[in-house]
Amino acid sequence: MDNFWATIAGGFVAILGGVATPCFLERSKRKAERLSLAGAIVGEIEALIAISQHRKYVDGIRQELTKAQTNPDKYGIFHFSVRRNPMRVYEANLTRIGILPDPLPKQIVGFYAGVSSILEDIDDMREGKNQRTPEDRIRVLKELLQLFEATLALGQKILDDAGRH
Repeated sequence: MDNFWATIAGGFVAILGGVATPCFLERSKRKAERLSLAGAIVGEIEALIAISQHRKYVDGIRQELTKAQTNPDKYGIFHFSVRRNPMRVYEANLTRIGILPDPLPKQIVGFYAGVSSILEDIDDMREGKNQRTPEDRIRVLKELLQLFEATLALGQKILDDAGRH
């Protein structure tokens, strides 16, 4: 009878090991994938914020806005050059964003939507769109400044939250 229970216990352990091991390995793999993805996207966000601060884009918009409010016929256009896609990591991993813990996916998508809108606004300024009057230029600069500040603040929140995980 002891052999019977030993055989049952051994079989149970074998079955449990056969089921638990792949589950454990899959869970570990997913966790590593989440950490890798989060690290890559957070790194890209950190780089975009650092570049924006280093190049003083927000200060430049504020200065142009001040000039436009003082001399509206002469000022009111701000732009910078972006020749390559600054959102490569995000775009390459967009289908995988959902594996990240809440609320990161929503925050990340919001941040990159802000970056995309900023780039579109800058292109519009370069092309002279939405700037028929001095008032239009001032309004566009104010909106761009608000969008830039909100996007950078969201990016910083993502960095702060990611630092806690």
